[in-house]
Amino acid sequence: MSQTNIVRLFPEDIADGQGAPGAGLLPLERKKKQFREAEEAHARARELARRDRRYYDNFDDGQWDGHEKQVLRQRNQPIPTNNQVRRKVNFMLGFEQRGR
Repeated sequence: MSQTNIVRLFPEDIADGQGAPGAGLLPLERKKKQFREAEEAHARARELARRDRRYYDNFDDGQWDGHEKQVLRQRNQPIPTNNQVRRKVNFMLGFEQRGR
């Protein structure tokens, strides 16, 4: 049997009955499928985390939408952003850590 399309399992993987009979091996394609499923299952959470991180860091004035920025530019006004979100998040983190 060729070893190119199989992966050795951890003991807990063999115990669930998914391994090849007697050999303790699992096809590589199954591992690829599991990886894709895990990636798809967490895609929404990663997307939300990126959005929240952009809002917290505020590098691109993400707290203002495109229309608001355009109105400010037409008035020749700067885009004033006082990032209160970062202050509040940091306060809550410190408060929680002190409470431990």
